[in-house]
Amino acid sequence: MNTQGYKLLLYVVTNDGDDWETPNALVIPVNSHDFKVTLGYIRSIFPLPGNYHFRTRYKHGNGYVWLDLTRDDEPLQSVDNILRLNIETKGDNYVKKANLLPETKIAQYVDKVIQLGKRNLLFRVDIKHLYSIWNLCKTEQDYKHALVATNHFYNFGRQLSPEAVDKLFVTTMRCNMLEEAIELIRGSCNWLKKPPSLSLIYILLNELISRDDFDNVYEVYKIVRTSWQIRLTPTLYEYCIGYMLNTNAYPLEESLMVYGDSDKMGVRLTEETHNKLLEKCLEVTEGRSDLCRVTCMYIISRMTKELERLKSPKSYYLLSWFSFRFKDEINELELPGLKHLVGDWKKCLEYSVNSSILCNQKQVMSKKFFEELGSNIESFKTIKQNSMEFLKKRTVEDIWNGYKSQSSEPQYLRFGISEIDEALNGGILLAKITEIYGPSGSGKTQFALSITSEILIGNLINSTDHVVLYLYTNGTFPIQRMVEILEFKYNEYKKLNDRTEQTTVEQLLQNLYMYKVTDNDELHYLLTSKMEEMLKLNVKLIIIDSIAAIFRGNINERFPEPGFNSIIKIAIILKRIAHEYNLAILAINQASGVVGQGNIPFLNPRASVKPSLGDSWERCINSRILVARTRNHRFRNDLRKFQVIFSSNTALTKPIPFITTKRGVEYNTLFR
Repeated sequence: MNTQGYKLLLYVVTNDGDDWETPNALVIPVNSHDFKVTLGYIRSIFPLPGNYHFRTRYKHGNGYVWLDLTRDDEPLQSVDNILRLNIETKGDNYVKKANLLPETKIAQYVDKVIQLGKRNLLFRVDIKHLYSIWNLCKTEQDYKHALVATNHFYNFGRQLSPEAVDKLFVTTMRCNMLEEAIELIRGSCNWLKKPPSLSLIYILLNELISRDDFDNVYEVYKIVRTSWQIRLTPTLYEYCIGYMLNTNAYPLEESLMVYGDSDKMGVRLTEETHNKLLEKCLEVTEGRSDLCRVTCMYIISRMTKELERLKSPKSYYLLSWFSFRFKDEINELELPGLKHLVGDWKKCLEYSVNSSILCNQKQVMSKKFFEELGSNIESFKTIKQNSMEFLKKRTVEDIWNGYKSQSSEPQYLRFGISEIDEALNGGILLAKITEIYGPSGSGKTQFALSITSEILIGNLINSTDHVVLYLYTNGTFPIQRMVEILEFKYNEYKKLNDRTEQTTVEQLLQNLYMYKVTDNDELHYLLTSKMEEMLKLNVKLIIIDSIAAIFRGNINERFPEPGFNSIIKIAIILKRIAHEYNLAILAINQASGVVGQGNIPFLNPRASVKPSLGDSWERCINSRILVARTRNHRFRNDLRKFQVIFSSNTALTKPIPFITTKRGVEYNTLFR
């Protein structure tokens, strides 16, 4: 073969990083040597060590002949230290120039991969060298070079691991090859063992959305939807629905198709996604159309089924809008879990405003909503003004003035048991939150009924008109037990004072108001919307039995954040009510720890019986009392004890034994 018109490229590579020194010039007669002679002549003027030799490859397409220096006992491992000698044709001579060719390091890597592939040696090369090529890629041209090397590895049976797929996917994104990234996702259905990770697919979706590329967003959704290897998650649907709602052509119809598919596939969506679709439906549909009503009903019913509770103020604002628009038909609708809200648009709106104030969130409402309100806009202004007044934050000056106005002697509510009241330094404090916690059946509710009876009997003794508000969560209120305690104390009072009043237990119970609260939403509504009206009745004590049952569905031991926010919001309201109206809050809490048989929890109460709701609730209360019962074989009844764990008014006390009788709770004299 004649070498005239061709470039002869000589690679000189050393594993120790040093380039071989070569002659300054090389003159070869053009027409007197074929390729083999030329190669032999080069070998003669470049003396090599015994374990090195030239490796040759002729590429006819662009007229290049490649010479590589390698060792006999190992394949080429590195291409970092390469001296390229450009031997160009000049007249009748070959002139060697010692200069670097304008080829990128990526091309050098790819060349080596091709060479090793020709020699069937790619199986001996670590896949990490392919990663090195991908890491260098920054442009579309770089990616095309890297794809050549990738194909060589794949053709030699080198499958891409999940890590390699993710790295290649990142390379396509970095090189702005989004179509190739989509092809990689599609490849999980055939030639790829594993698809790219979900987080990377979401990054691609976000990039496509930023470019307003609707077709490819929908294409990615379809690929993921049909791939059995990719797990369907709420995030995928949230990206697609959120983007489709902002498209110009049929936004509601397109998004509802994806929304319905998520329901079919059993994927639970977030509250924010439901709200976006519900708001869009209310905005784009006119009046009371059947389409709007049916669609909104579907979204609301699904939202109530998929979410344990509604957290966002926006949810209640949208329920208010829906209730206002369909107020004439609302009684015919079935919305489980929202019966206390839906049907009264003002109630929903009030709840939304209160939540936004407590969460310190700016509530953005649709202009169309206010247009529909019309003359009812004044009702909205009144609701907002009342909520801001009721939930306003206390300033330092308010706190200081309240402190100065308080009596020098603290005010208490007594249990009527001298030993227990002494342990509390008088009783439970007014304007504070006191918690009683303990295992089931330990006597927590008995203490709540006992202090209630003391206040009701105290009205008779002191001619007062104090009211007790009892909020219970489980079953029915223990009215029979309440009547039993009141009758016993009332008869005892008449004997001691030789009174002949004809006051009945029914008359005493007139100052006891009972409400059943099943969840956090109902409690929040009661405290923010109805409490101001109730507090006009001279309420002195609010009992919540039990606070743990209200938040039980919202607390996750591993991920407590949602429950944490709810507890803080309720605690803020309770503290404000207690302070503003100088009343006591008694919260009954459950225990999450287990008391073993024969174990006396008072020896180490924190270790053996742990209260529910965690640290977030503990920071909100002022006093904590433990009530527990342990099995005692010496006596017929189990041993019950009462102990102050911490209080703003007293220190940790010793356990106090007690028993339950017709009088309620009494000191156990057997352990005196």
